[in-house]
Amino acid sequence: MWNRELGAWSVGVDVSSFFSSEVRQVTDLVVSDLRCLPLANASFTKAVSLDVLEHLSRDDLSLMLSETARVLSVGGQFFVYSHVMKNSSLAFGLRVINTFARFLERVGVLDLAHERLRKSDHRNPLADLDDLHRMLRKHRLHVIKIRYYTPLIGAFIENIMVRAGEQFLRRRAKRRSGGQDTARPGELDRAVR
Repeated sequence: MWNRELGAWSVGVDVSSFFSSEVRQVTDLVVSDLRCLPLANASFTKAVSLDVLEHLSRDDLSLMLSETARVLSVGGQFFVYSHVMKNSSLAFGLRVINTFARFLERVGVLDLAHERLRKSDHRNPLADLDDLHRMLRKHRLHVIKIRYYTPLIGAFIENIMVRAGEQFLRRRAKRRSGGQDTARPGELDRAVR
C-alpha cells in the first residue's frame, strides 16, 4: 500500500477471498459485503472505493453508501473513483476509438468478446451528477471535488493495440499447431449468451 510508510493503517474489504493471500501480506482484509460491513460505527477516518459504484444496483448503492457513512468518523473523507454518466469534451475521441475498434472486429483484425464480457456487469445506477449529489445527501455525504478522467491513450492501447496483439498471437498459435484453432474469435461471446 502506498501510504504504509506514512503510518496509515489500512483495511481492505472485498466480497471474495480470491486475492486474499496476496492482499493480506500488505494490509488487513475483511471478506464482507459492502452493503453490510462488520465494522464498528465511526471506526475509520477515510474510505476509498475504486471501480465499485458502477457495478451496483441503485438499492445496493444506497446500502453501500449508508454503510460507508456509518463507519466513517465525523469529518471523515470518502474518495470514489467510478464511471459517471457525464462525458467530457474528450469523449468524442473515445467514441472514435471504440467505433474504430468495432470496425476492426468486423473485418477480423481483433476480437472484443473479452472486453464486452469484462464490462457486462456495469449497471451504472446513477443517471447524472445531480443524481449522484442526491444519493450522497441521502446518506449525509457530499462532494468536495470532481475530476474527470478520459483515458484516450489507454483506450487506444487497450481496445485496439492489445486486442490486435491477442488476435495476432492467436493466429500465430493456430499456424504453429497445424491449423487447430483452439480459441476462435467471438467464441467466448457466444458461449456466455
